[in-house]
Amino acid sequence: MEITVRKTKKPSVYKSYLGDTLLCTTRQPFYDGARELLRMGYPSETVVNMRHQGKTYPSFVPTTLGEAAKLTVIENDQEGPKLVNHQANPFAEARR
Repeated sequence: MEITVRKTKKPSVYKSYLGDTLLCTTRQPFYDGARELLRMGYPSETVVNMRHQGKTYPSFVPTTLGEAAKLTVIENDQEGPKLVNHQANPFAEARR
């Protein structure tokens, strides 16, 4: 399975697609896309990678949806981007 990422007009914001289906618009298209695929009912053991639209090579080493969904990227003034465990936002469902 492959998530395709397209740029938006906003810097650092991307749209994640599975085929023609929009999964999410986010700053973390691979990890948020994996979480959305799990919500849609895809099995956690499904192997997934990501490719930027128009590129001939993938952007990540393939992993499973379950493993990708566990991660998120954080960045702050003291340290650059790093992978950490994803913490679900309890208010996220209310915004849907």
